[in-house]
Amino acid sequence: MKRTFSVRLFPTREQKEILRELQLRCARLWNKANYILRQHFFKTGQIIPYEELFHLVKNSQEYKSLPSDISQAVLKKLSESWNSFKELKKLQEKGKLPEHIKKVSPPRYYKDRKENKTIPMNVIPILSSRSYSLGDFFFSFVIPKDLKKKYSVKRRLTILATYTIPYENFKLGRAEIVKKKRKMVCAYKR
Repeated sequence: MKRTFSVRLFPTREQKEILRELQLRCARLWNKANYILRQHFFKTGQIIPYEELFHLVKNSQEYKSLPSDISQAVLKKLSESWNSFKELKKLQEKGKLPEHIKKVSPPRYYKDRKENKTIPMNVIPILSSRSYSLGDFFFSFVIPKDLKKKYSVKRRLTILATYTIPYENFKLGRAEIVKKKRKMVCAYKR
């Protein structure tokens, strides 16, 4: 069984700008990789596995604009979405699609079609605990060098945080910074 717990983040105005920039960069990488996956799927009917997708985009500007753990987590999240789409398609073909699902479609782009602009992802996924740390009243994680320089961040972006660990022997795994109703929350999965 997987367990999660949430950490409430209290970013400053400058930290919110950094988080928004990271959300945009995540969305750009998602869109680039999603374009490749969609084109391949509509031509062949096959889904490119994560390992192959990683090799297709690892040299792109979108991938390099983020720390590797965040880039890999975005690609894994996209692969999970495509695998979910594939499973739902199989259920639809068998006529066993759950009632609450009306339409099965591939993962969408993060894009405002009216203004033709990329919109930020509502999630910043972080693959492993080596890229972030959780202290008594803070959450810190690795950010790209250009953002460190632009915002004069010394080592890691450190944000004020509050949390309660729900049980003993909790080991940190994958983390996701999520924007929910004007709040920033970091959810940890084991």
